[in-house]
Amino acid sequence: MAEWLDTPLIVVAALSILGVSWKILRRVVEIDLAVKDIQHFRAVEFKEFAREVRGEIKDIRGEIKDIRGEMTEVRSGLQEVRSGLQEVRGGLQEVRGDVRELFRRLPAAPTGGASPRRLTDLGERMADFLAAQAWAKDLAPHLQEQVAGKRPFEIDAVSDDYVRTKIEDPAMQERIAECAYEFGLERDGVLSVLRVVLRDELLRTAAPPESA
Repeated sequence: MAEWLDTPLIVVAALSILGVSWKILRRVVEIDLAVKDIQHFRAVEFKEFAREVRGEIKDIRGEIKDIRGEMTEVRSGLQEVRSGLQEVRGGLQEVRGDVRELFRRLPAAPTGGASPRRLTDLGERMADFLAAQAWAKDLAPHLQEQVAGKRPFEIDAVSDDYVRTKIEDPAMQERIAECAYEFGLERDGVLSVLRVVLRDELLRTAAPPESA
């Protein structure tokens, strides 16, 4: 009797153990499949990510290539600019040389400086040749009425008008012509010397303008 009772219990226990083992095995299989699915998903996802990365790298390489091409063009452009600047510098050197040569060939001016005009070294030599100082001292007393009370620029205008229109002395006219010939200048250059000398003498001797 005891043996009969023990047998079902053993069977039941065995069946229970088999049932639990089957559940465990099925769960293990499910977990294994899930892991494989996850691994597969990750593999697919990684491949897609890698493909995208490769595509972006390819694009970046293309952009770098384009940039290198543009840099080559820029370098070429800069080289052309440098060449152009060198040509400009060469042209400026030629222009400077031409200007120096032009000024070298120009006749020296007898008067110069800022206003009022003054005699240059050439003007001083011409004044000596003309005996301009003595001429102006002799003439100044006869012009005092015209310049009395006038301002310097007005006296300068009187001097200019006189040397251009009122020199009637034949001897002085002859000296003016000789001076122009000797110094290689036009008549106006000689008259500019007489104008400065006469103006300075009149400024020295003329009565000052009345105060307002």
